[in-house]
Amino acid sequence: MATLENLLITGDYVIDHHLLKGNKTEASGDGDYGTSLVHTYGGAALTYGLLNEFVSKFKLGKIHWPYTQMPVPGSSQGTPHDSYIRWEIFKREKDGKKVPQIKFLEKLGFGARILKNNSDWFKINKARNNRDFYAIVVDEAGLGFRNHEEVWPDFKRADNIIVKTTFPLCDSLLWDKLIQYQQKLITIVDLSQIKKYNIKVSKGISWEQTALDIIYGLHHDITLKNLLKSKELIIKISSAGALWIKTSADPEKFEYKLVFDPENMESEWEQKFSKEIINQIGMGSSFLAGFTSALAIKSPDFEMNSPCFLYQV
Repeated sequence: MATLENLLITGDYVIDHHLLKGNKTEASGDGDYGTSLVHTYGGAALTYGLLNEFVSKFKLGKIHWPYTQMPVPGSSQGTPHDSYIRWEIFKREKDGKKVPQIKFLEKLGFGARILKNNSDWFKINKARNNRDFYAIVVDEAGLGFRNHEEVWPDFKRADNIIVKTTFPLCDSLLWDKLIQYQQKLITIVDLSQIKKYNIKVSKGISWEQTALDIIYGLHHDITLKNLLKSKELIIKISSAGALWIKTSADPEKFEYKLVFDPENMESEWEQKFSKEIINQIGMGSSFLAGFTSALAIKSPDFEMNSPCFLYQV
């Protein structure tokens, strides 16, 4: 088993405001649960929290977080760094008893109040940010990190760079910097962000057709082809699949692998289990944390046991 020695998590973090809808409709009326509001860190901070739990439990190394004096949860309201989510508290039968449970209802989006000065969101410990790392993990959401060079770590001192990015793609100071280290750059992006460009991806025909459409679009769209400057590129397709691309100096030697759930197409898994799924928040952070964790637990049987198809251009 490998170790995740000196792992740094950085990027854009947010404050998630969770509105928990209770069943008490009147101040003096009956009801088991009243409505409440809970605030937590999300985005890159959630990725850090997930990885920290994993690394600490299995004693795989050290994990670092560069931000200091972060805005206290609940102190910020209505900015693009504030995310709003609505939940419902209800009772569910378990072991013959009714126990309280929380179910996701809807994402209410982000605030729109533009900050004249968002420096409070980008205060870092420079000493912690500039050292040798086994991997630098960037959870980037287009909230400022990509253009705040003063908060970036020293990428040349990392053995691996893993970045999860979002629209607009390949259009920032950060991307210009990262492709200087493309020999160690792994880029992760969701298919929903790819679809915002001039690319047509079929849905519901077959996994193979979806993969071929993505590959064609990556090679022909003037913006998306820049993603192929990464050493490895991973396109996350909903919760049921992912396309992995290993690049080469010779495009003829690119490798393409599709990993998928053979029983569900894109978005079908979520639809099939919509009643059982009680949380759809943090899927991107979960994927990023899980992928990074896989660097520490490398199974030689993974490829053999995974339903994959290999495409050669």
